[in-house]
Amino acid sequence: MCPICDVDPTSHSFFKMGRQKSANLFYTCPGDATNHETEGVLAHYRDVLERNDGEKWIFIFDAKGFTLYHTTRVASARGLMTIFNEYGDHLEEVRIINANRFVKAMFGTIRPFVSSNTFNKIVWK
Repeated sequence: MCPICDVDPTSHSFFKMGRQKSANLFYTCPGDATNHETEGVLAHYRDVLERNDGEKWIFIFDAKGFTLYHTTRVASARGLMTIFNEYGDHLEEVRIINANRFVKAMFGTIRPFVSSNTFNKIVWK
């Protein structure tokens, strides 16, 4: 478990929320998180994904409450792309829900850092 979330469970927003067909569903809503420190966020993501044991997975990115502040967290977004590369062999889909202009701007900014393989898995809902 994430030591930061042990102290404050609202710190990070990334958890396994269930299963859809043959893939585990992992959910994040950065607008709900209270701690946006890049290294802690990325360590939390890695910790959760390590427990996935190489199973297929779907990443659900809920943009509810995503603001200009979140858009400026480019290091976190780039770090997330690194995580997609690290755990991408079993990544089935990146599902973006409740997208707003800030999310679209962020994805436009990080597009050069996203592999074609990952980019083709993005589904806007």
